[in-house]
Amino acid sequence: MLLGGLSVSAFGKFKVVRHNEHKELMAIYQLLRMDSGKGKSPMQDTVLEVIKRIEKRLQDEYFEGEGKRNIERRILTKRIRKLEKEAAESGDFAPVVEEIARIEMAMPPKSALPQLMTSKFTPEGLEKEAAKQGGKLAIIGTELGSFKNLPANKDDFILNAWRGETFISAKSKEPVRIDNPSLTILLATQEETSLKLLGDEALQEDGLVSRFMPMTPPDLPHVIPGGGVTTEMNPDDSAWLERTINEIHEIARKIDGHHEFRIQDGALRNWDAFWSYTQQQAKDERLPAVLRYWYRKLAGTALRISGFLHLLRCLEENLPLDTEIDQQAIDGGIELARFYEAHARVTFDIESNEVLRLANRFLVRIREGESLEFTMRDVYHPEHVKADDAKKVFRFLAEHGYVVLLRKGKSDICLANSRLWELPMEK
Repeated sequence: MLLGGLSVSAFGKFKVVRHNEHKELMAIYQLLRMDSGKGKSPMQDTVLEVIKRIEKRLQDEYFEGEGKRNIERRILTKRIRKLEKEAAESGDFAPVVEEIARIEMAMPPKSALPQLMTSKFTPEGLEKEAAKQGGKLAIIGTELGSFKNLPANKDDFILNAWRGETFISAKSKEPVRIDNPSLTILLATQEETSLKLLGDEALQEDGLVSRFMPMTPPDLPHVIPGGGVTTEMNPDDSAWLERTINEIHEIARKIDGHHEFRIQDGALRNWDAFWSYTQQQAKDERLPAVLRYWYRKLAGTALRISGFLHLLRCLEENLPLDTEIDQQAIDGGIELARFYEAHARVTFDIESNEVLRLANRFLVRIREGESLEFTMRDVYHPEHVKADDAKKVFRFLAEHGYVVLLRKGKSDICLANSRLWELPMEK
């Protein structure tokens, strides 16, 4: 979650330069998948509370300054009207036009209320809000939210923002142009809900799904019987987190354009081997297509993560920002990329995830039926599952010893393992 917070606070102002034709924008799209009540929100909120305080401070500054700017606008507008009236009476337009043009140039420009984060959006609304914020925005959600029904032909800005490429849209009534865009996306949702995004073939094929770094952690143990799974952050760690995110944000605000981190000569030797490995995986036809798409971007993501590790080092050791990224930071980025890889191999095995999800639902229904013998239809029909999909699930259950598949006439008969009723299970 720290990486996500760093991505928001960096404001899309940093890039890692492998060479002049390969630059990685330091921004992260992250997806945390955990069941309800397992502590998704507290983990995400720990980082986001710091971001919210930064956002509130920026908005307070905006309202304070906007009051003064409104007074100045009213005064200058009255001055313009007076000049226009005098010119209309005298007929001498030329000098008045020049004076009005000068005043209008001095008029304080209207600016949008600073907003670092949003949770709900329409594609067109996201483009407009991002344009107001200079192309820098974060999408934060403790559920899938607006991504549930996002059409693949409406995610162009999200795709462009990942690369930091100029975005131009003429789909809405008012055309939008966003230079140097940057998005951070931090989603935390239940595993079943996440399949609405991850399982969308159109979003897989256009590359949106493969941009997400997934995390599917195991259930956290309760610290005490009946207790919660989270504990309060150590005060020292909390102070460090707040200080670090604030420092990065203040540095980013002062940067015009981008700051580019260069890499020490020779520091990419391990990254080159990692890149070769990811490209081999991307061609492995035995892997699900969406996982192959994801591997194509993994080496680049490792560079982005290395950039964040290097930025932290610059802050901790008080190093100048033009310090080059060293081998240690590159290796750290690779190590964290491999952490995500382990989660991705589970997350992007969409078919197996669906089989496992349905298997759990079927087992609950079998136990509720309290009969050792039953038909497949007795189980899958109430769950509104297609027969062909159900058969895959029953084969999976049979392979793992939960049921035995029999055939009697035209009906598929199953026998349940009698020990099934002894297993602890949550509905």
